[in-house]
Formats: sequence, C-alpha cells, structure tokens
Amino acid sequence: MGLFVPGRRDDALVAEVREVVDRLGGLQDPVVRRCSPMTSLALLDADPIEVVVDGSVFERPYTDEKLAFGLGDRLRELLLALAVTLRPLYASIVLEAPFLSPKDLLVTPEPDLFLDAWFDLTRLNTSIVQAYTGAHMERVGSGLYVSTRAPFNPERFDEPLATSLERARRAMAQVVAHG
Repeated sequence: MGLFVPGRRDDALVAEVREVVDRLGGLQDPVVRRCSPMTSLALLDADPIEVVVDGSVFERPYTDEKLAFGLGDRLRELLLALAVTLRPLYASIVLEAPFLSPKDLLVTPEPDLFLDAWFDLTRLNTSIVQAYTGAHMERVGSGLYVSTRAPFNPERFDEPLATSLERARRAMAQVVAHG
C-alpha cells in the first residue's frame, strides 16, 4: 500500500504513517518506508510512503479466501484511515508493483496502482468518478475510494483485469495531469 502527500518529503510523514499503522494493528510485520524515486524527474516530487506486508494470500486461485478477504479488509481500513488523517493526493493498495509519484507516472505508467485506490477529489478532476462508474465506490472524507478487486471492498466486487486496467488508465491520466 502506498500514499502520496504533495509537499511532504520529511521523516515526520513516515512517523505519522507508522503511528496510524500501529494504532489500527491487525497486520503482521508491516514495514513503513519512503519509496525510492523511479526516475530523476521524480526527485522534484515529494516522496511517496509505502506500507509493505506479505501479500502471498492474494495469489490466485486463493488457497484461503477467508484469509485473503480478511487481510484485504484490514488493508482497506488502513488505507482509508491514512487518507482521512493525512489527506494524500492519492493512496492505493498495490500488489507486486511499485508505488509511484505523479512525476514517476509521467515516465513509467503503472495502471495497477489504481485498481483499489483513494483519490482526493478536492485536488483531482471529478472525471475519476466517471472512470469507475459500475465499480465499487465510497465517498470517504474529501475523497473517493474505488475498488475493482474482491478482497479490497465489502461488496466483493470483482471484474476482469482488462476492464479494471482501462478504468485505472483513465484515473492515472488525471493524477499525471495534476502532478
């Protein structure tokens, strides 16, 4: 899971994320760290922060669906708590993909970043809402949580990956345009 808070490039942000992770609990051996910029252009951005946990329960087919959905629910709860507390531009649950800043996304598009994500609608174009019409959506704080993968939403909404990636590409264009 990762989050991008514009203008924050300080160790205090890592500590704030760790505090929320510790307060909510329920994750086994979470690691909170700053993400390394993927491109030299990203040095102009704030540093994204990521919370890394073992996600092997999400491998398909699920060996234990109950375990996968339980961890998915905890990650969703954490993502939403971080979104409300720290007001990132965007935050997402990512499986085996790097978490990127807007400048990194200019150079290295990664639509997987926005399959299950929260967007600050006060800073991003509301066309993000249209991109996810039909998917799981919840208004949370000043933003929108969207989910296209069953473990990360209470409705267990799941759709073909090709459809999810197309939605995510439209959303990614909005984030890149902002950054």
